[in-house]
Amino acid sequence: MATFNRVWELLELPERTSEETDEMIHAAHVSCYVWSQVGQPANVAQGEWQCARVYATLGRPEPALWHAKRCLELNEAGGESFRGLGSAERRAGDGARAPGSGRR
Repeated sequence: MATFNRVWELLELPERTSEETDEMIHAAHVSCYVWSQVGQPANVAQGEWQCARVYATLGRPEPALWHAKRCLELNEAGGESFRGLGSAERRAGDGARAPGSGRR
């Protein structure tokens, strides 16, 4: 949980150093991995959503959409509410859409 919260602290910074950006990316992946080992599907979906949010915030649409799609897949398999895809698409712009998102 501390790693998940640290990602939010870093996301909320108005500006980040390169080191803070690296920490944010790595911490998001660590948090997602830990939840995949000890959590419920909803926790893993939330981890994927947070990864999508990190990449979307950084203006990196390809990994943002990848993680948003994973979140959607987990939600369709029984996770909780999906939030990652819309955020990733909004930040990526109209040119990037996740496969199967149904939105154009």
